[in-house]
Amino acid sequence: MLEIKRQHKSITDKIQFNLNELNKLKIAQSSVFAVPTPNVPTLSHGVGLNTQATQTANSNIVKGVENTLGNIRDGLAETFDCSFGMNCSNDLDKAAKNPNMGMELSNSEKAKLGGSTSGTPDGWEPEDEEHARHKEQQQKNFEELARVYDKDSPSQTITIDGQTIKQGVGGNRYSTRIYDSQNLTGQQIYNYAEQLAAQPLTKVKDGIYTAKLTDGTMITLRSVSSSAAQTGARWTVQIRNNPTLRQVENGLGRNAEIKFRQ
Repeated sequence: MLEIKRQHKSITDKIQFNLNELNKLKIAQSSVFAVPTPNVPTLSHGVGLNTQATQTANSNIVKGVENTLGNIRDGLAETFDCSFGMNCSNDLDKAAKNPNMGMELSNSEKAKLGGSTSGTPDGWEPEDEEHARHKEQQQKNFEELARVYDKDSPSQTITIDGQTIKQGVGGNRYSTRIYDSQNLTGQQIYNYAEQLAAQPLTKVKDGIYTAKLTDGTMITLRSVSSSAAQTGARWTVQIRNNPTLRQVENGLGRNAEIKFRQ
Protein backbone atom coordinates (compact mmCIF):
# COMPACT_ATOMS: atom_id res chain seq x y z
CA MET A 1 0.00 0.00 0.00
CA LEU A 2 2.82 2.37 0.85
CA GLU A 3 4.49 1.57 -2.49
CA ILE A 4 1.29 2.43 -4.40
CA LYS A 5 0.99 5.73 -2.57
CA ARG A 6 4.67 6.46 -3.20
CA GLN A 7 4.26 5.86 -6.95
CA HIS A 8 1.06 7.91 -6.93
CA LYS A 9 2.84 10.85 -5.28
CA SER A 10 5.88 10.55 -7.57
CA ILE A 11 3.75 10.71 -10.72
CA THR A 12 1.72 13.61 -9.36
CA ASP A 13 4.88 15.52 -8.43
CA LYS A 14 6.38 15.00 -11.90
CA ILE A 15 3.23 16.27 -13.59
CA GLN A 16 3.15 19.31 -11.33
CA PHE A 17 6.86 19.98 -12.00
CA ASN A 18 6.28 19.95 -15.76
CA LEU A 19 3.31 22.26 -15.37
CA ASN A 20 5.38 24.65 -13.27
CA GLU A 21 8.16 24.68 -15.86
CA LEU A 22 5.68 25.44 -18.64
CA ASN A 23 4.14 28.18 -16.56
CA LYS A 24 7.58 29.73 -16.09
CA LEU A 25 7.91 29.90 -19.86
CA LYS A 26 4.46 31.50 -19.96
CA ILE A 27 3.28 28.82 -22.34
CA ALA A 28 0.40 27.90 -20.09
CA GLN A 29 -0.83 31.50 -20.17
CA SER A 30 -0.57 31.71 -23.96
CA SER A 31 -3.71 32.70 -25.82
CA VAL A 32 -3.07 29.80 -28.13
CA PHE A 33 -3.69 27.03 -25.66
CA ALA A 34 -3.85 26.21 -21.98
CA VAL A 35 -2.28 23.11 -20.51
CA PRO A 36 -5.01 21.13 -18.77
CA THR A 37 -4.47 19.92 -15.22
CA PRO A 38 -5.09 16.19 -15.00
CA ASN A 39 -7.62 14.81 -12.60
CA VAL A 40 -5.47 12.38 -10.63
CA PRO A 41 -7.58 10.31 -8.24
CA THR A 42 -6.67 10.15 -4.57
CA LEU A 43 -6.53 6.89 -2.67
CA SER A 44 -8.78 6.45 0.32
CA HIS A 45 -7.22 5.56 3.65
CA GLY A 46 -7.10 1.85 4.25
CA VAL A 47 -7.49 0.75 0.62
CA GLY A 48 -5.76 -2.57 0.04
CA LEU A 49 -2.99 -3.26 -2.46
CA ASN A 50 -4.94 -5.64 -4.70
CA THR A 51 -8.44 -4.27 -4.32
CA GLN A 52 -10.58 -3.25 -7.28
CA ALA A 53 -10.41 0.36 -6.07
CA THR A 54 -6.60 0.26 -6.15
CA GLN A 55 -6.54 -1.18 -9.68
CA THR A 56 -9.06 1.40 -10.85
CA ALA A 57 -7.00 4.18 -9.27
CA ASN A 58 -3.84 2.93 -10.98
CA SER A 59 -5.64 2.78 -14.33
CA ASN A 60 -6.98 6.30 -13.86
CA ILE A 61 -3.51 7.58 -12.97
CA VAL A 62 -2.08 6.16 -16.20
CA LYS A 63 -4.93 7.56 -18.28
CA GLY A 64 -4.60 10.94 -16.60
CA VAL A 65 -0.88 11.08 -17.34
CA GLU A 66 -1.36 9.97 -20.96
CA ASN A 67 -4.12 12.51 -21.57
CA THR A 68 -2.11 15.32 -19.99
CA LEU A 69 1.04 14.54 -21.96
CA GLY A 70 -1.02 14.26 -25.13
CA ASN A 71 -2.61 17.66 -24.53
CA ILE A 72 0.78 19.20 -23.77
CA ARG A 73 2.22 17.71 -26.96
CA ASP A 74 -0.68 18.94 -29.09
CA GLY A 75 -0.53 22.36 -27.50
CA LEU A 76 3.20 22.69 -28.13
CA ALA A 77 2.77 21.59 -31.74
CA GLU A 78 0.02 24.14 -32.30
CA THR A 79 2.09 26.88 -30.68
CA PHE A 80 5.01 26.04 -32.97
CA ASP A 81 2.81 26.13 -36.06
CA CYS A 82 1.18 29.41 -35.09
CA SER A 83 4.56 30.96 -34.36
CA PHE A 84 5.65 30.29 -37.92
CA GLY A 85 2.69 31.82 -39.68
CA MET A 86 0.13 29.03 -39.83
CA ASN A 87 -3.46 29.62 -38.88
CA CYS A 88 -4.31 28.40 -35.40
CA SER A 89 -6.91 26.38 -33.51
CA ASN A 90 -9.81 25.29 -35.73
CA ASP A 91 -7.94 26.23 -38.89
CA LEU A 92 -5.36 23.52 -38.19
CA ASP A 93 -8.08 20.91 -37.91
CA LYS A 94 -9.73 22.19 -41.09
CA ALA A 95 -6.44 22.05 -42.96
CA ALA A 96 -5.82 18.48 -41.84
CA LYS A 97 -9.29 17.36 -42.85
CA ASN A 98 -9.34 19.39 -46.07
CA PRO A 99 -5.87 19.92 -47.62
CA ASN A 100 -7.40 21.69 -50.63
CA MET A 101 -7.76 24.96 -48.75
CA GLY A 102 -6.98 26.92 -51.93
CA MET A 103 -10.66 26.78 -52.89
CA GLU A 104 -11.22 29.65 -50.48
CA LEU A 105 -8.72 31.90 -52.31
CA SER A 106 -9.70 34.30 -55.05
CA ASN A 107 -8.35 33.83 -58.58
CA SER A 108 -5.98 36.76 -58.17
CA GLU A 109 -4.66 35.34 -54.89
CA LYS A 110 -4.10 31.96 -56.52
CA ALA A 111 -2.28 33.62 -59.40
CA LYS A 112 0.03 35.47 -56.98
CA LEU A 113 0.84 32.17 -55.29
CA GLY A 114 1.54 30.50 -58.62
CA GLY A 115 -1.37 28.09 -58.28
CA SER A 116 -4.09 26.99 -60.60
CA THR A 117 -7.33 28.83 -61.23
CA SER A 118 -8.56 26.14 -63.56
CA GLY A 119 -11.75 26.93 -65.40
CA THR A 120 -11.38 30.69 -65.12
CA PRO A 121 -10.45 32.98 -68.01
CA ASP A 122 -7.84 34.87 -66.02
CA GLY A 123 -6.11 31.83 -64.55
CA TRP A 124 -3.03 29.93 -65.69
CA GLU A 125 -1.12 26.96 -64.49
CA PRO A 126 2.52 27.95 -63.84
CA GLU A 127 3.59 25.97 -66.94
CA ASP A 128 0.97 27.76 -69.03
CA GLU A 129 2.23 31.14 -67.86
CA GLU A 130 5.76 30.24 -68.91
CA HIS A 131 4.52 28.95 -72.25
CA ALA A 132 2.56 32.16 -72.80
CA ARG A 133 5.66 34.26 -72.10
CA HIS A 134 7.66 32.22 -74.61
CA LYS A 135 4.98 32.60 -77.27
CA GLU A 136 4.78 36.35 -76.65
CA GLN A 137 8.56 36.72 -77.03
CA GLN A 138 8.48 34.55 -80.15
CA GLN A 139 5.84 36.77 -81.73
CA LYS A 140 7.85 39.92 -80.93
CA ASN A 141 10.96 38.42 -82.51
CA PHE A 142 9.18 37.41 -85.71
CA GLU A 143 7.48 40.80 -85.98
CA GLU A 144 10.94 42.34 -85.64
CA LEU A 145 12.29 40.09 -88.40
CA ALA A 146 9.33 41.02 -90.60
CA ARG A 147 10.44 44.66 -90.29
CA VAL A 148 14.01 43.65 -91.08
CA TYR A 149 12.88 41.99 -94.32
CA ASP A 150 10.43 44.74 -95.26
CA LYS A 151 11.36 45.73 -98.84
CA ASP A 152 10.09 49.30 -98.62
CA SER A 153 11.54 50.38 -95.27
CA PRO A 154 13.74 47.65 -93.81
CA SER A 155 14.91 47.89 -90.21
CA GLN A 156 18.65 47.64 -89.63
CA THR A 157 18.61 46.29 -86.08
CA ILE A 158 17.40 43.41 -83.97
CA THR A 159 17.27 43.10 -80.19
CA ILE A 160 18.90 40.19 -78.38
CA ASP A 161 19.03 39.91 -74.62
CA GLY A 162 18.37 43.64 -74.25
CA GLN A 163 21.13 44.61 -76.68
CA THR A 164 20.51 46.37 -79.98
CA ILE A 165 22.48 44.54 -82.66
CA LYS A 166 23.19 46.41 -85.88
CA GLN A 167 23.20 44.92 -89.32
CA GLY A 168 26.60 44.79 -90.98
CA VAL A 169 27.67 44.75 -94.58
CA GLY A 170 27.24 41.70 -96.75
CA GLY A 171 24.31 39.39 -96.99
CA ASN A 172 21.84 39.94 -99.79
CA ARG A 173 18.64 41.85 -100.38
CA TYR A 174 16.53 38.71 -100.28
CA SER A 175 16.96 36.05 -97.61
CA THR A 176 20.22 36.68 -95.73
CA ARG A 177 21.04 39.31 -93.12
CA ILE A 178 24.40 39.58 -91.35
CA TYR A 179 24.82 41.16 -87.92
CA ASP A 180 27.94 42.22 -86.05
CA SER A 181 27.85 40.20 -82.84
CA GLN A 182 31.11 40.95 -81.05
CA ASN A 183 29.14 41.90 -77.93
CA LEU A 184 27.11 38.68 -77.90
CA THR A 185 28.13 35.38 -76.38
CA GLY A 186 27.41 32.08 -78.06
CA GLN A 187 24.89 31.34 -75.30
CA GLN A 188 22.98 34.56 -76.02
CA ILE A 189 22.73 33.63 -79.70
CA TYR A 190 21.58 30.14 -78.73
CA ASN A 191 18.92 31.65 -76.46
CA TYR A 192 17.74 33.88 -79.30
CA ALA A 193 17.25 30.83 -81.54
CA GLU A 194 15.28 29.14 -78.74
CA GLN A 195 13.13 32.25 -78.40
CA LEU A 196 12.28 32.04 -82.09
CA ALA A 197 11.30 28.41 -81.55
CA ALA A 198 9.50 29.07 -78.23
CA GLN A 199 10.70 25.62 -77.20
CA PRO A 200 13.99 23.86 -76.47
CA LEU A 201 16.29 23.11 -79.39
CA THR A 202 17.30 19.53 -80.14
CA LYS A 203 20.97 18.79 -80.69
CA VAL A 204 21.53 16.99 -84.00
CA LYS A 205 25.30 16.92 -83.63
CA ASP A 206 28.01 19.26 -82.45
CA GLY A 207 27.26 22.75 -83.73
CA ILE A 208 23.79 21.96 -85.14
CA TYR A 209 20.51 22.37 -83.23
CA THR A 210 16.95 22.26 -84.54
CA ALA A 211 13.32 22.67 -83.54
CA LYS A 212 10.16 22.02 -85.54
CA LEU A 213 7.17 24.19 -84.61
CA THR A 214 3.52 23.22 -84.73
CA ASP A 215 2.90 25.67 -87.60
CA GLY A 216 5.48 23.87 -89.74
CA THR A 217 8.34 26.31 -89.11
CA MET A 218 11.78 24.74 -88.87
CA ILE A 219 14.41 26.59 -86.81
CA THR A 220 18.05 25.54 -87.23
CA LEU A 221 21.01 26.98 -85.35
CA ARG A 222 24.36 25.99 -86.82
CA SER A 223 27.97 26.98 -86.35
CA VAL A 224 28.99 25.70 -89.78
CA SER A 225 28.36 27.50 -93.06
CA SER A 226 29.62 27.10 -96.60
CA SER A 227 29.86 30.89 -96.84
CA ALA A 228 31.73 31.40 -93.57
CA ALA A 229 34.87 32.53 -95.38
CA GLN A 230 32.93 35.32 -97.11
CA THR A 231 30.55 36.31 -94.33
CA GLY A 232 32.72 35.66 -91.27
CA ALA A 233 29.68 34.15 -89.56
CA ARG A 234 30.22 32.10 -86.43
CA TRP A 235 26.54 31.22 -86.01
CA THR A 236 23.63 31.09 -88.46
CA VAL A 237 19.95 30.93 -87.56
CA GLN A 238 18.04 29.41 -90.48
CA ILE A 239 14.25 29.81 -90.58
CA ARG A 240 12.23 27.72 -93.01
CA ASN A 241 8.50 27.53 -93.80
CA ASN A 242 7.50 30.35 -91.45
CA PRO A 243 4.03 31.86 -92.07
CA THR A 244 4.94 35.33 -90.73
CA LEU A 245 7.91 35.75 -93.04
CA ARG A 246 5.96 34.28 -95.94
CA GLN A 247 3.53 37.19 -95.63
CA VAL A 248 6.45 39.60 -96.11
CA GLU A 249 7.88 37.77 -99.11
CA ASN A 250 6.87 34.39 -100.44
CA GLY A 251 10.48 33.33 -100.86
CA LEU A 252 11.23 34.11 -97.21
CA GLY A 253 8.67 31.52 -96.23
CA ARG A 254 10.91 28.90 -97.78
CA ASN A 255 14.18 30.11 -96.29
CA ALA A 256 15.60 33.04 -94.32
CA GLU A 257 18.98 33.27 -92.64
CA ILE A 258 20.28 35.47 -89.82
CA LYS A 259 24.07 35.31 -89.58
CA PHE A 260 26.15 36.51 -86.65
CA ARG A 261 29.61 37.73 -87.55
CA GLN A 262 32.49 37.74 -85.11
